[in-house]
Amino acid sequence: MSARPDQSIILSYQECKFCKSSDGFVFYDSHGYCYHCNEIWFGEDYDKTLEDMHRMHWTFRDDKTRVPDPDNYFGFVYIITNKKNHRKYIGCKQYWQMRHRKRYKPSNWKVYTSSSKELCTDIEKIGKRNFKFEIIQEYETKRGLHYYEQYYQMKYHVLTAVLEGTDQKEYYNKNVGGIRFYCPLETYEDPAYVKKQSEKSKARWADPEYRTKATKARCKGPYKITFNTGKEIVVDNLVGWGKDNNYYGHNLIQLVNKKPMKTVKGKKYYRKRVKDIVKVERVGEQTSDMGY
Repeated sequence: MSARPDQSIILSYQECKFCKSSDGFVFYDSHGYCYHCNEIWFGEDYDKTLEDMHRMHWTFRDDKTRVPDPDNYFGFVYIITNKKNHRKYIGCKQYWQMRHRKRYKPSNWKVYTSSSKELCTDIEKIGKRNFKFEIIQEYETKRGLHYYEQYYQMKYHVLTAVLEGTDQKEYYNKNVGGIRFYCPLETYEDPAYVKKQSEKSKARWADPEYRTKATKARCKGPYKITFNTGKEIVVDNLVGWGKDNNYYGHNLIQLVNKKPMKTVKGKKYYRKRVKDIVKVERVGEQTSDMGY
């Protein structure tokens, strides 16, 4: 008889299902092995796992009574949810393999568990029963399928979202749209947030007192002004000096910022001078309590 295994991995000794021996059959986590007849028995749990792995597992997210319809659709966008840690994955799957733009044969969509190696590893570890496999929507064309895959991946921020109260990524996704978009290196503000901040800024600038203080802070120098004769002067406040000397302050600021005055048919036009002034530049590092 073969040597017995390490006792720490044995759950119990049981009667062998094949030779009926009671002292040679050891039971592990999901299977047993008989040291008399060398037979392996996988047990009911293991058999159930194999059955699950080869059974269609998809349900519709919004209608549990609905069933997939590969005859009338090209594929579907899905979301897989880990019930234990609540992480998710959004992707798409074709019902059919195509050849020459025609249906060639059915794909493995019934037992498909995504292209994510990390997710598939977790499914193998804890079993499919600990995951929800839900179809978000079916699509008739390949174009529609891939467009809405990216749409839902973007909508739910699969590359940047984190689980609430943690720094753990909420989604298994490593990219968006297959290989088209990867996790961004730079940060990006939500447009709704930017709009809200813009409204706050407009409200502040509607206050004449704030506007006066902010303008003074922004225009505080010193500035070096160069005339077309080559003469140079340094002033402390650009707009104030402009008012005193009959120069429009906004035009002087355009010379400093070097921003286009207007754009016509894609071509940008910049201010090159203000009357006899050909150059205005700020001198040295400047700070203010207004944030400019």
